Amino acid sequence: INGCDSLVTLNLTIINVNTEVSSLGPVITASAVGALYQWLDCNNEFLPLIGETSQVFTAFENGDYAVEITEGGCVDTSLCVTVYGINVVENSISGEMILYPNPTDGIVTIDAGAYYPEIRLKLYNENGKLIKSVGYHNTRLLNVKIEGPKGVYIVEVYDTNEKKVVFKVIKR
Repeated sequence: INGCDSLVTLNLTIINVNTEVSSLGPVITASAVGALYQWLDCNNEFLPLIGETSQVFTAFENGDYAVEITEGGCVDTSLCVTVYGINVVENSISGEMILYPNPTDGIVTIDAGAYYPEIRLKLYNENGKLIKSVGYHNTRLLNVKIEGPKGVYIVEVYDTNEKKVVFKVIKR
């Protein structure tokens, strides 16, 4: 037979981008380590969230979020994760207690709405560990410094009758 025959060898490496994510409250973490990250708003045509390029993302409002991950020159996107319950307040003390600002850079003020002879405050991190317990006397305004990394914190405020208000706070 007249003609040519050739043998072609192809070495193909398929890189699977790890698009797994985990979430705890408003904090979403990409499982891929050492990659490039860009967090996206699933409810807004996957619009990139400006400045959100780290492995861990903290949502400041309810919504659906995904992360675009670049590993080894390959790009893939995670499934969307729904975040809800931001700024949820569970109030069982008479009167109107307000916590602000939320999200915070580290210091929040709680306006108890009235003067209380005694108020106790407990601050928990997102893992449920008690990180601060403080008592206040004859006050209406409580200033609380949240020390620790950015994330979700729970503030419980108790009056003398053990009635409480629970605030979910986001430290950015």
